[in-house]
Amino acid sequence: MAGKKNHKKQLRRIELPDNLIGILAGIATVLCCFWRIGLTNLFGDFGNAYYSIAFDWFFLLFVPVGLGTFHAVSSMALSRLERGSVKGAAKFVRLAALVGLVCCLGIWLLGFLLSDFLMGTVMGVPLAGLAFRGFLPALLPVILLLTLSGGMDGFGADKSVDFVRLVFCLLLFLAGPVFAVPFYEYGQKVGAFLQNEQYGAAYGALGGALGLLIAAVPGAVAALLAWWKMRPSIRHMALSDDGGKGEKALQAYQGIFLKSLPVLAPVFLISIGMIGQNLLFLRISKEEAQTNLLQIWGIYTGKVRVIFLLPIFLSVAFAMRMLPGLKVGYLKRNLKKSRERCMVTLRCATLFLVPAAVFMAVLAQPLMSAFFSTGDIETAALLMRIGCASVIFYGLAVALGAVLYSMDMTFSLILNTALAVVIHLFALFFLLELLDLGIYGVLYANIILAFALTLSFMFSVQRHIRIRISWLRIFLAPCMGGAVMAAVCAIVGLALLKNAPGTVNVLVSALTGFLAYFVTVVRIKGATPRELRAFWGGEKIIAVAKLLHIM
Repeated sequence: MAGKKNHKKQLRRIELPDNLIGILAGIATVLCCFWRIGLTNLFGDFGNAYYSIAFDWFFLLFVPVGLGTFHAVSSMALSRLERGSVKGAAKFVRLAALVGLVCCLGIWLLGFLLSDFLMGTVMGVPLAGLAFRGFLPALLPVILLLTLSGGMDGFGADKSVDFVRLVFCLLLFLAGPVFAVPFYEYGQKVGAFLQNEQYGAAYGALGGALGLLIAAVPGAVAALLAWWKMRPSIRHMALSDDGGKGEKALQAYQGIFLKSLPVLAPVFLISIGMIGQNLLFLRISKEEAQTNLLQIWGIYTGKVRVIFLLPIFLSVAFAMRMLPGLKVGYLKRNLKKSRERCMVTLRCATLFLVPAAVFMAVLAQPLMSAFFSTGDIETAALLMRIGCASVIFYGLAVALGAVLYSMDMTFSLILNTALAVVIHLFALFFLLELLDLGIYGVLYANIILAFALTLSFMFSVQRHIRIRISWLRIFLAPCMGGAVMAAVCAIVGLALLKNAPGTVNVLVSALTGFLAYFVTVVRIKGATPRELRAFWGGEKIIAVAKLLHIM
């Protein structure tokens, strides 16, 4: 009896962690990065072509009004709170939400009116207009979600922000495939009636596009409820507040736009480059049938580019983690500290970008087989091997862009990005028109774009903080570790587990390969405690290294 009582007491002591919602939101965010994979397996390569063409145009329209909204609203609300203007901060968030909704409504109507012209006349793919029109309504709930989440973040309501992120990311991961299936089946019936089998893929892409709306509406409702719940605490904070200076809607939008400009402008230019790349490939490639072009474009955008984006997203998250330290060094006018943080950022970025590229190059076939069950897997694996080098340079460009952003070098960011995009489009035209390389030209042009971004950002950083970047020190240890990792992955994945299921092959090869890479890099002192502490859970990584007696 006493034993049972003690057992019950132990059970009562089990408590959920305080940051449980944050942990769940992080897991949902990781799952959200794979939402395109589920869609690819449902509507195939042609559906991916329609989906990606529509999404690229939708993202281009979203960037001027939505990208950077969360951070801009958060920082501007916080600045008003620091001045003691609680009512002013709350009013600013409400104005930002109102202006964002009005702007997005206008963009939605404009995009709807121009959808046939953009998808049919410009791109030459009229069926992509279905997915494009399916994306447009999501502008309204997405901007409301971002604005209110930014306001709550500025007020310090981290749990509310995590809850909204959890709802949106989880539903985005689930809703796309759920809606794509019935739309795909309906499109097949329409295609059978009209004797055009492409309608199944086009309607499947429409269902996937509507999944964004289905995820964004509950996310926006969650944000509204969380903001409403904060009203009593805001009123309590504002008891001794005179309301501050009055603010107009136009001033609120102008402030958000200027605050977002260092991020908004480069991404907008790169989005133009991606659409130009798509247009050149569809218009200049010397394939006889457009269906062949759409299929290969769907393979590239739906399989290869989706996998490439995973380490690039990780680079963006790491750059955001390093940004506060970079800003502190620059604001204090401490060049030594700025140079040190810059080198740490570049070395850490290379530490995870190189093994990611090596893994893609060596195990491209098992990786594609593990993630995708439909379409041309062999072609996708070949394209991944050719283009995986771009992942390294894109990641380094993100890291160097974060350094420039921390120094408020907005003009340098915009100018260098514009120059790199122009070089990219001219190079692609040359590769497609004169050399007739087809989709391989797109891969080579992307490597050129990533390298041009890295090179131009590097020159700007060197000029402003007078740093001499030692690329040998940055790349030597990761490349040596990458060589060891490539050998281990080849032995395990391509020899020992050659006939194993793709998922088992990838998981075991990744575990053994990354472990070999970690041991090698730490043993040759390519990753010191200072670099490891910059990562998430850095102290735990150091503890594991000491446990393995490699540090």
